Amino acid sequence: MSKIVKKATVKKTAPKKEAIKEETKVEEIKVEPKEVVKEAEKKTNAEIIWDDIKNRNINMFSMICKVSSYCNSIPLDPTRCFLTLKVSSVLASLEDELGKEYDFELIDKYVAISKKVKKETNHGFSR
Repeated sequence: MSKIVKKATVKKTAPKKEAIKEETKVEEIKVEPKEVVKEAEKKTNAEIIWDDIKNRNINMFSMICKVSSYCNSIPLDPTRCFLTLKVSSVLASLEDELGKEYDFELIDKYVAISKKVKKETNHGFSR
């Protein structure tokens, strides 16, 4: 059995538009996209640290895991990277794996990570 479907067409008429007699002036504004891209590419120290450590391997419970699977970055301070830990034992693994390059500080429920400052070995004497 086939059904017959009839389609109805409706004509819609729009009201007539009046011609605009006023002239409009268009100002050209030149935007240099290179400067906009440069500002967007600038990363804070916290973002640079997080990009460096998030894919690094750490030993957790005798298994090799990535830092990003146990830590989350939080943008609190642009000079240091703040992390929240899913398991508190991650801090020992982070210090073990990344302790040569970074300083760790436990602040309440966050871990603040900053790059180590190189110390002068010549004790201020010049040669």
